[in-house]
This record gives sequence, structure tokens and C-alpha cells, in this order.
Amino acid sequence: MTDNTPTDRNHRAVSPDGTQIAGRVESSTGDIKRLVEVERTIDAPIEDVFARVTNAEDWTGWVSSSFLKESTQTSPGPPTVGTTVHDTMKYGLSNTWEIVEFESPHKVVYFTIADKVGIHLWSGYLFEAVDEHRTQVLHFVDARTHGVRKVLVPLLKFQETSEHTKTIDSLEASFHGTQ
Repeated sequence: MTDNTPTDRNHRAVSPDGTQIAGRVESSTGDIKRLVEVERTIDAPIEDVFARVTNAEDWTGWVSSSFLKESTQTSPGPPTVGTTVHDTMKYGLSNTWEIVEFESPHKVVYFTIADKVGIHLWSGYLFEAVDEHRTQVLHFVDARTHGVRKVLVPLLKFQETSEHTKTIDSLEASFHGTQ
């Protein structure tokens, strides 16, 4: 991908101009908006939950989405910063995501540019062990829009909230066999 978002020494993604991305601050290259934030406690160990979220080949087995048809990891080796994933979606859409933050088993953040609308998206998960059998998961989606595309933010927020609430619900259900 062309936007290999670097991280600062605190492992927060930063834009090329040095402004913090993961902390969701305003940027001179466009405003970053938190579109979705969904939190759940999942009855599974943190390592198992992290492994499920970072195994792109298995996403279509548990992600409940109106759009996703198939996900394929397109770079070799286990997931880490720089790993790429290609999503094939309905309606002829596709995206290539890149892992820009990876701290096993506590954090993974994927980045893509939604080509059809030119919006930069970050989809991330933060994991915290509640105890050895339960994991608190915070799933978020952030977007950077440019120029006239800013008018799409309310619609994007509505659509992404619905989709990613389904995603975290599906993640939870995948550990109970109730998909």
C-alpha cells in the first residue's frame, strides 16, 4: 500500500507530517473522526480472541457482514506490521488492508484507503484480559476524509456502526457456536 503509516515510540500511528493518528487528533492532511466504538467482554482467553481477529483467512467463517465475501492474507508469514489482507466484497468492491499496529495479544489496527470514495479507514481492536477465561475487546473504526468527501461522514458513520456492531457480535458468538 502507498500509505505505510509509521508509529511513534509509544506505538501510536502517526501521519507523514508527524501528527498522531491512533490518538485521533486533528491532522493538517484531513480530520480523523471516530466512526465506531463497540466494546464487549468475550468468554474466551485473550490469546484465542486475538488469534481469531488476526487470522484473515478465517474472517468469512465468523464475520457477519452485509458486504464481505472473502478475505485473503496476501503477504507471507504470520500476521505482523506490514501484513496485507485483500477483501472481496459484494457489489464489485474490494479493499486491501495493511496491519499498521500489532502488539500480540493486545492490539491490532488495519488500514485501507476506500478507493471508490477516497476515504482512509483504520479498523482496530484493543484486547485486555479480564481473567484467564474472559477478554475485554474494544473495536473501533476511524476515518480521515478530505475536501468534499467530509459530507459522507454521517452516512459512513451510520453504515459502519451497523456493520461493525455486527462484527463484534459475530466475534462474541463465534466462541459460543451461536452464529
